[in-house]
Amino acid sequence: MATRKDVARLASVSVATVSRVFSNDPRVKNETRQKVLKAAKTLHYEPNALARAVALRQSHNIGLVIHVYPNRRLFAYDYFNAILDGLADEARAHHYDIVLLQRSITNPIPFNRYFSNKKIDGAIFIGATLDDQPTLYELARTGNVFVVIGHELPHLEHMTVNVNHIQGSFDAIAHLYQQGHHNIAFINGEDFYSDSHQRIQGIRLAMSNWRDLVVHIYRGRYDAETGYEMTDIILQQQPRPTAIFTANDLIALGVSQKLKSEGLEPGRDIALVGYDDSQLAAFHDPPLSSVHVPLYDLGKTAGMQLFELIRAKKNQLNTPPASPYLPARLIIRASSLMRL
Repeated sequence: MATRKDVARLASVSVATVSRVFSNDPRVKNETRQKVLKAAKTLHYEPNALARAVALRQSHNIGLVIHVYPNRRLFAYDYFNAILDGLADEARAHHYDIVLLQRSITNPIPFNRYFSNKKIDGAIFIGATLDDQPTLYELARTGNVFVVIGHELPHLEHMTVNVNHIQGSFDAIAHLYQQGHHNIAFINGEDFYSDSHQRIQGIRLAMSNWRDLVVHIYRGRYDAETGYEMTDIILQQQPRPTAIFTANDLIALGVSQKLKSEGLEPGRDIALVGYDDSQLAAFHDPPLSSVHVPLYDLGKTAGMQLFELIRAKKNQLNTPPASPYLPARLIIRASSLMRL
């Protein structure tokens, strides 16, 4: 088995230089770095990741903090899976492993302990709520690096990655309005998520554009049961809304089930638009119009931003700029094509 001495001998450099190359020391000239990497490849040399991590005081782990709630299966929906795919690809490119940390009301995680014990070099938060803001600001104040997905943190914009949900919800309502629907129901998820508020902002923007537009807002959870239950209420309203817009595709699935149980067909009797453009949407009957959220890109962008923050902290560089909002794009299918 080849050693660092063997690599140094073949590359005609010192052992210390080989160590600096595999520690990503920015002082090493590119020509020297390439010589060392070529020698290592020739000798099939692989550096000891654990030893390198100890020397650098880095774990080469990042934490993935997911907020979980009772009676919800964590990865039963595309949202988490697609984000994790993007994050995993970015972590793999940086030779990092991902440690899953589940946060719940009954299992509050002492985040500072993970950072201070060097168990993780940074963290990605998914599903953070407005109640988590004090904890996040305290983590940042004490010098820890993390990125929050889908949550806004004023003055810490470089530590967040978001989608333009204001534009996404505006486009969905605009599409329905242009189809002739002026009386619309919107079913939202829990209001302790900041993206729930962003969708409301987009709807209010649409209502300010079209004075004859009325959107009734119903609040529940981000699940199919909410869609089913809220649709039962919506169908009793007079005059009955002619279109329903939902905060995710799971809610839309519940809406569709309730409509069909009442002998109503989405896209024929009531227009229906979902959100996220999950795998459910294209295979729904009829195919579901939905606002596409680039979930894979969301995870990958969050990973890129986190590794930039880790690099900046390690090398005492300036804070990287904030990541721009990712676009949300309406995908129109048969469920919303009925015109009035």
